Amino acid sequence: MEFGLELDIIPIPGLYKDFNTESWLSHNQRSICIDLRQCQEMETRYRFSLAHEVGHLLLHADLYAGISLNSLEDWLTFQNQFDPTLRDNLEWQARSLAGRILVPAAPLVDHAQALLNRMKSRLPKSYDHEALLGAMSIPLADTFNVHEEVVRIRLSGDRIGSRIRFD
Repeated sequence: MEFGLELDIIPIPGLYKDFNTESWLSHNQRSICIDLRQCQEMETRYRFSLAHEVGHLLLHADLYAGISLNSLEDWLTFQNQFDPTLRDNLEWQARSLAGRILVPAAPLVDHAQALLNRMKSRLPKSYDHEALLGAMSIPLADTFNVHEEVVRIRLSGDRIGSRIRFD
């Protein structure tokens, strides 16, 4: 069971390689099927995929109401019924919430500020704040055990970097 949500995690060999799918939430919203290789070899990707599916659970539960998905083929058919723009929006929403689950704003600001304070004496007098946030994403990713892109999006795309004092 993951995250106290009483979800079963079901690793599936070759899910990504054979079907170009990393994970999916079951129709009854009780389990997440996920690529076995992620589980075994790609911890940050695995964690993000789980958070992404939890995002779907929290944001899109109404879409699963009354349907039955008993196989990967059923799930793929279900996915293909959506207008591509709507599907892209649903995926963006789930990815965005996944980033927020894995990298909450307040701890991110605290860790980023502490890192910047340690770096200040070595910075040039003039520097691009966005570039610095991008560079800071690398060590901060280790802190949160996520890919650096998740931190970069939280800092820049979600504008959390604006809460950091650069002076």
